[in-house]
Amino acid sequence: MALRMAIAGNPNSGKTTLFNAITGSNARVGNWPGVTVEKKEGIYKKKVSGQTITLVDLPGIYSTSPYSPEGIIARNYILDEKPDIVINIVDATNLCRNLYLTTELLEIDIPMVIALNYIDVLEKDNVSFDVMVLENALGVKVIPISAHKKKGLDEIMNAAYKAAATKRQARSVLRRFSLGDSISKISSILRELNISSSDYIAIKLIEGDQLLLDSLNLNDDAKKNILDAINKIKKDHEDTEGLIADLRYDFITQNCQCAIKNSKKLKETTKTEKIDKTLTHKIWGLPIFFLIMFLMFFLVFGEFEIAGITVMMPGVLAAYGIEWVIAEIGELLARFLSFVNASDWAIGLVVDGIYGGVGAVFGFLPYILVMYLFISILEATGYMARAAFIMDRAFRKFGLSGKSFVPMLMGFGCSVPAVMGARTLENENERRLTILVTPFMSCGAKLPIWTFLTAAFFEGITATLVIFSIYVLGIIMAVITGVIFQKFVFKKQKTPFIMEMPPYRAPDVKTLLRILFEKFKSFAKKAGTIILVSSVIIWFLQSFSFSFKMVDNPNDSIMAKIGGIFAYIFKPMGFGTWQAAFAVLSGFVAKEVVVTTFGTLSGLGDPLENEGLMEQVKAWITSAGIFVSPLAAYCFMVFNLLAPPCLAAIGAISQEVKSKKWTAVILIYQLILAYLISLLIYGLGNLVMLII
Repeated sequence: MALRMAIAGNPNSGKTTLFNAITGSNARVGNWPGVTVEKKEGIYKKKVSGQTITLVDLPGIYSTSPYSPEGIIARNYILDEKPDIVINIVDATNLCRNLYLTTELLEIDIPMVIALNYIDVLEKDNVSFDVMVLENALGVKVIPISAHKKKGLDEIMNAAYKAAATKRQARSVLRRFSLGDSISKISSILRELNISSSDYIAIKLIEGDQLLLDSLNLNDDAKKNILDAINKIKKDHEDTEGLIADLRYDFITQNCQCAIKNSKKLKETTKTEKIDKTLTHKIWGLPIFFLIMFLMFFLVFGEFEIAGITVMMPGVLAAYGIEWVIAEIGELLARFLSFVNASDWAIGLVVDGIYGGVGAVFGFLPYILVMYLFISILEATGYMARAAFIMDRAFRKFGLSGKSFVPMLMGFGCSVPAVMGARTLENENERRLTILVTPFMSCGAKLPIWTFLTAAFFEGITATLVIFSIYVLGIIMAVITGVIFQKFVFKKQKTPFIMEMPPYRAPDVKTLLRILFEKFKSFAKKAGTIILVSSVIIWFLQSFSFSFKMVDNPNDSIMAKIGGIFAYIFKPMGFGTWQAAFAVLSGFVAKEVVVTTFGTLSGLGDPLENEGLMEQVKAWITSAGIFVSPLAAYCFMVFNLLAPPCLAAIGAISQEVKSKKWTAVILIYQLILAYLISLLIYGLGNLVMLII
């Protein structure tokens, strides 16, 4: 039977880096039952004494108190699943804060070892660490490691294996303080009922953990005795939770902080604090944030000329490469089908339908991956936490907070986890408002739409500015929506914003590559399912009439008839064609399908064209007259930015707001806003062009 080890620790403590280093490519990613918090399980790359070891990467938490889904998940796994041992990873550069969780874990009847991470950072600053002081204070084995540099991994796993073979009777470090007698009394009541981890549960009950109390199913006498003991404490200490927190920190300060030697350097103003004085400045912080965002977009989408030579940024350069590959494969595919005498409809289905649709989306994969790369770098360095802090100042005036910026930031990747991320907001109104505006962020699925149309209608720096403006517009509309709902729908309620500012660190190249691989895998899976099926359906609707006869003219197709019904709605915005209308409708399945629709209509996989993929797009989309002007194409992008998201995200919205009424309000508001803003921009844009 495999040994089960759980890795627990604070966010940004190097927990997942340790997990990845230990398991390598043997990790399996899923979700914890009933929630969308990511669950990672993996197998240790080596066997210890011939035994297989399974590791579980618990969510990053500061405490096991039930204030978040992550805290509840981590606690329930340790208490209910009872892993053979807990590896508690502790950030040596933030010892006091990290050891708060350690003092809680020590109270649970499960063997435990401590992986003291970032020890190399202390050594670099000429700070020494006395491991024996920490071991004597906590009573468990402490192993110095550097997860980033993969140092001490064998040592921590061997120590964990040895510790797992022993039984440990947990005792709270708080027993030595004023609450010792009360903890002992409640703990003894629990032990008489054969309830394990009695010290831990006793302290949580003193803190007022109702969720844990309800789960114990105590008999009336035991419950009365425990509540009487707790009420006795509350006569002297009304805020028992605050009292216990103070006692934990008192223990850490008195017994553990002294393990750090030559700590004078740690108390001085660090490089992180010096950098933060500029990046989080109340005046310069916001302009710097937008400058960083613009530079990121320029590196993804930019190209310019110097002395007649075109200089391409990484995103554009990578896109040109994959465009050539897609065009060549398409040509070979068509030649092969012609060689085997495939029928015209079969060639159309495979080349124009399946390959044209999927290939159209894959053509924009480089942009998506390069964008994810830069966002991951900003997250890994610690800057994104500062961005949330900076945006809190602006958002707070409009009914949102920096906490809202976190799920909105996730929305640049995918709206589904971003909407679900809003559940961590304590204020119900703020949570609903965040869910409403999060889809306004340009998720990875919308990015192909932007790159597709800018390639056709805009060039050089103008293309970069157009895409940048779409991203900024999403944030602006989120702010305006906040003002509207705060004034007319919700009562103004202020909630405090507390967020950890991790130290600036150089990103780990292997971690970044792993993130990109996961994004590619997710994208490929989607391309092989939703987009593939959509491509076939779209090809069929484009190629057949309602009498199920193949048509030569797409204007006679099922797609043309369906699109034509809605085309009149979009005429005032300059894209009142059946092709554009049907593309909008298809986007409610998945936003990438908008590009799939255009790709299928354009015959993007047609090998008769020798030009590059983007040149095909430009030639077709301009000659087809789908958009009256570049301004109309821009308004099409704006509409898709602000309109209701894909079906998966709509499902997430319904699940999170738990109200049909509010789900309807959110979707109707997004639809009306998308139409009005697109109409306004088209009207103002034409007016400006007339004046000029």
